[in-house]
Amino acid sequence: MSSKLPGLPVIVLGVIGFAAFLGTLLGAASLVVCACVARARAGRSLTASLVAATALCGVVVMVLTLG
Repeated sequence: MSSKLPGLPVIVLGVIGFAAFLGTLLGAASLVVCACVARARAGRSLTASLVAATALCGVVVMVLTLG
């Protein structure tokens, strides 16, 4: 009976690619939080900045995920 799963090298490359994608998203999220905190120190509302950033980042992730 033949297996429908890809070979081990393909799975490993897929895991590496997925980890790189998640790392990129986490790095971007970290930069956004730092920017929101910096804006809060300058007198802006941290809550409003984080809510707006969450909405905008969510749209970007949705577009990247759904294509």
